[in-house]
Formats: sequence, C-alpha cells, structure tokens
Amino acid sequence: MKSKKTWRILGIALLLAMLFLLLAVAGLAIGQSEDTPEMSIVANNLSFSDSVYIKYAVAYENVSDVENVKLLVWQDGNGEYTLETADAELSPVGRAQVAGKECLIFDYCDLAAKQMTDNVYARAICEEGGNVYYSDVKKYSIMTYVYNKLGYTGIATENETLANLLRGLLEYGASAQTYFNYKTEALATDKHVKVTLDNGYFADGFSSTLAIPGTQLTVTAPETNGNSGFSYWADESGNLLSKSNTYTITVGQTNMQLTAVYTLYKGGYIDGAGDSLSIDSFAMTEHAVDTDSAIDVTASDLESLLASGLESGKTYRVTDGNAVNVTANVNGNGAAVIVPGGLVISSANNVSV
Repeated sequence: MKSKKTWRILGIALLLAMLFLLLAVAGLAIGQSEDTPEMSIVANNLSFSDSVYIKYAVAYENVSDVENVKLLVWQDGNGEYTLETADAELSPVGRAQVAGKECLIFDYCDLAAKQMTDNVYARAICEEGGNVYYSDVKKYSIMTYVYNKLGYTGIATENETLANLLRGLLEYGASAQTYFNYKTEALATDKHVKVTLDNGYFADGFSSTLAIPGTQLTVTAPETNGNSGFSYWADESGNLLSKSNTYTITVGQTNMQLTAVYTLYKGGYIDGAGDSLSIDSFAMTEHAVDTDSAIDVTASDLESLLASGLESGKTYRVTDGNAVNVTANVNGNGAAVIVPGGLVISSANNVSV
C-alpha cells in the first residue's frame, strides 16, 4: 500500500515537472515571437585606398541568420526605397564593433569620379519568418564627407594632409564632370551651402541637402503634426516666408535653416491687412483683429491673465518672443491673444490650448 502511494506521488511529481517544462518552452517561444528583427545604419564614412568608396556599419538585433542581412543602395532619391526599386544589393564584407554595437560592414564601391556630388541612399534589409524588415534610410555622399571635414558644414579636420587630399578630390571630380559632361551645372568645386529643414522634407524625403546658391528647391511640410496644423514657413530669424506647406525656395549664399511652424489645430499668420485665423470649435474661421489697440504683455503675464480670465473684447499681444505655455482654458468672451509668430487664439469658445 505504501509502495503504491509512493509511486502515485512520484507520478504526480513527474507530471508537474513535465507541465512546468512545457510551459517554460511555450513561454520562451512566445517571448521570441514578440522580438522582431531590428536593424540600423549606425555609421557611414568615406574610405580611401586605390579607390574611394562609402563604408556602412549596420547594427542588428533579433536576427536569427545574419547572412540574411543585406544593404540596398539607390543613386536616385525618389522617396521609393524598397527592394524592387534598389540599384544595388550588397552582402557584408566583415564585422566590427561600432558605437558599442556588433555590426555588419558593407562597402559601396560603385562611385565614379564624376559622381562626387551625387547623393547615395542606403538601408538594410533582411527576411525573417517569411517577413521582410527594413532599417531607416541613410543619405550620404562624397561631398557630404568632404564638406564636413573641410569645416564648411562640420568641424574642420586638423590634418592638413587630409584637407589637401580632399581639395584635390573635388578638383578631380569637377574635371571628370566637365570631361564627361555630367551635371556640369553643379561642379564639385562650385560653392555649395547646406539647407536644413525643421518639420519638413525635400523631394527625396530628407530634411537636409547641399545645393548651389541660386538653386530653386521645393520644400514640403505635413499639413498636420499631431494635434497641430501647419501655419507657415519661417527663416532662421523667425520671419514668415510662406503660408503654403509646399513652397519653392531660392538657395542663398550661406547655410540656411527653415522651420515649418505648427499651431494648435489650424493656425494662421497676421498679414498686412490684419486678417488672421482663430480657433472656433475646432474649426478655423477668418476674422479681423484690431492689432493697433492690442495690449502688450509678456508671456509670463499672459499666462497669469489666462488663468484668471481675459477681459471681454480685448486683444493681447505677446511682445517678448517667448513661447506661451497655457494649461488652463482660455476664458472670457470674444477676447483674442496674439502669440509669437502672429497666431491669434480666440477665447470665444473656451478653447484649451
């Protein structure tokens, strides 16, 4: 009897052990299914030997077979960066630790001397479990490297030998462009400036580019950004450039930075006629604001006024250029606020901003 009881206890213990093992394996499988492959190009640089080529370092996580990781390359920034449109598919040439991460190294060597100013677009790709995964797209060029190292768009190298080599590289590229009649409107030796966009992008989908002064470029900003709507494009000094989210700029003589300004819901900018846009039950309605009689206040004073309630029918103008951080509802009846940039916030509908 005692023997049967002992075997019964051992049998139960064995069943529990097997159940625990099955649950552990199942839990492991479930945990692994939630980890999707991730890749990122953590570095790109120019490399010199008997030729000039771009070297990429691709970090990876949750990739079962690194042999599946490839690098796709495009020589035309058309915004369509998929496997079907790629100009080249590269396999890794080695591995290295870069920025503290295990990386696969790729070399892109298909660059002719005449292509010194051409942008190259790259992203990693891998297939895992029947699904295709991509990294973000990186944009790079020989010109980008040279301009950074010579101090035009970055910190200049202190290695004068390298600096002389890079200047000679530009001369070589310009000569090749001239000889082959390739993009001679923008030679490698011509002056280029860097144009950077905040909250916007160029035709290739990127927010920065090098361009010849006088070149016309189309910039685009999304119509909405979270709960905010596009208001206007501004230059480095905050001056209004355009109220259209798609806008053609003329590149100046120095590096430029443009910002797409957004305001809660749909914003507006006061023009010479004094017309503006106000928030009205989450929809925008045009109305005129009497800016001549506006009450000048600081951003700090305005926040206090908003907390206690604005005087009916009054217009308040923020004069110190600081951002207005409002956590309370805009009170009052028909009062308006002009914040930096000229946006008018109407309090007629007790809108929270």
